Amino acid sequence: MYIVANSLKNIIQYNYLLTLKKIEITPMHTKKIIQIIGKEAYNDAFACIKDLINNGLSLDRFTDDCQRPNRQDITFFIASWCKHIGLSLEDYQEWLIDYCIDVLSEISSSNPSKIRHSTKSAIKYIHKTDAAFRCICEHNVFKAKCSKDCPIYNNMHDR
Repeated sequence: MYIVANSLKNIIQYNYLLTLKKIEITPMHTKKIIQIIGKEAYNDAFACIKDLINNGLSLDRFTDDCQRPNRQDITFFIASWCKHIGLSLEDYQEWLIDYCIDVLSEISSSNPSKIRHSTKSAIKYIHKTDAAFRCICEHNVFKAKCSKDCPIYNNMHDR
């Protein structure tokens, strides 16, 4: 009985620590983007963006046979949103690099150095081209949250 109770206690503590890890990582990046764009702008951010910033890619939203987006897909999506809201490359580059290393590395086989380099390249590409922010609403490839109250919902939904 003691061994079972002790093992159960260890499992509960381990699950609690895993939960804390997720909680520690996410708010740091949320706080940083709020410092960059302001609280009001963050509150007005699209539901899909807030979902990805706060939670990363939620793998539990995908079935085993479903193709999942990769780190680069999310990087391009968030960078195009940053450009869409008027941020310059310099405004958010370090934040997005840190986010990709800390949060998106979980879905990547690349090391932090490669993630840093490819994130910089993605951001530069977004700002040098006419790449526009497109979310495809409820059908977004990230299966991120969507809201019909989103200010661009009608524009994006009709595309």
